[in-house]
Amino acid sequence: MNQLNRESISPPRREDTADTGPPREAVILTTGVAALIRRATPADLADLETLHDNLSPTSIRHRYLAAKRPNAEVAAALAMPRARGDNRLVAVGSRWPKPVAFGYYVVTEPGRCGRAELGMVVADRFQGMGVGRALFRELALAAREDELAVLQLQVSVDNAAAIAAFRGAGIPHRARSSRGLVDMSFDLTLSDRLLDD
Repeated sequence: MNQLNRESISPPRREDTADTGPPREAVILTTGVAALIRRATPADLADLETLHDNLSPTSIRHRYLAAKRPNAEVAAALAMPRARGDNRLVAVGSRWPKPVAFGYYVVTEPGRCGRAELGMVVADRFQGMGVGRALFRELALAAREDELAVLQLQVSVDNAAAIAAFRGAGIPHRARSSRGLVDMSFDLTLSDRLLDD
């Protein structure tokens, strides 16, 4: 993924609405197109299934670390929160109102200073525009607001674009490579100023 064009980014705008709820972040992508990060709702499920159906084999392998995506039941379970503190966000835009990216975290260690596992996917044609980085930063902000201390994820070592996007988000992290995977751990307790910028 490419760097966000910092000169063209409008300041994050947070709004509370009855239909999608907080958080929401408006950003200008590297292409100059506005995108909105908002909570996923049950109404997004069919569009998220379509997003997954249209992923290239490479995107499926990078997202699921396997050659094929999970079945519809597993995908549906990922799409909607199951436990308090879990969070699901989508990215939409004025020119493309259906979700083009999906991100979530699942709490693995609840409580104050807890941990969560993160997962994200961006539609192939929207990769490299800064959508993933904006979605990741908003998920990190939501996790911090939920008093989580750490977000963790695994990335295939050959997914250089995603690794660069996560590292470039400006959140202190540790990374360890093993068996073709990079385990990344992001410390949200050290990122207050970075996430609020």
